[in-house]
Amino acid sequence: MSLWSTIAEVAEDIAVTIFNACLDVLYIISNATGMSYMEVNVLLFCVLHPLLIIFLTYKAYHRQRSPL
Repeated sequence: MSLWSTIAEVAEDIAVTIFNACLDVLYIISNATGMSYMEVNVLLFCVLHPLLIIFLTYKAYHRQRSPL
């Protein structure tokens, strides 16, 4: 087994572990709020994430423009 295939396997294991943890969090939020998994997913990734990106972009833009 080469070094690169070992690194790829470890990276895949890490990615799967992170994905499963995030999935568990979505299901916990779903159970706590009474919303379905799909509704929580849409709320997070179609509503909250874009709003966060817009807000952070706005803050970064105004931080660059303001004098020190």
